[in-house]
Amino acid sequence: MMQVWQRRTRWLFSRARRYRGLVKPATKIAPVPRPSKLDEFEGMWVAVANGEVVAVGRTSDELALRLLAVDVRRSRDAVVEYVRPGSDAYIVGVG
Repeated sequence: MMQVWQRRTRWLFSRARRYRGLVKPATKIAPVPRPSKLDEFEGMWVAVANGEVVAVGRTSDELALRLLAVDVRRSRDAVVEYVRPGSDAYIVGVG
């Protein structure tokens, strides 16, 4: 008869074998450079769709209001991002 620790060990090894194939190493993705079109909008929130700037705002709330005013077809697939200033230090405060 198997001891408790033997059953536990057998269970752990079978579980590890089962999940070993599911865990894949992380793939490295090269960073995408910022388009040069966005250099004139540093420090602002920008909505970009199909490579063209759809709307610009100083705050995310202002940008949302401008996106509502834009034609729905143009703003449907827009990606919203904050264009960080290139020269200033970017500080994130927590707490």
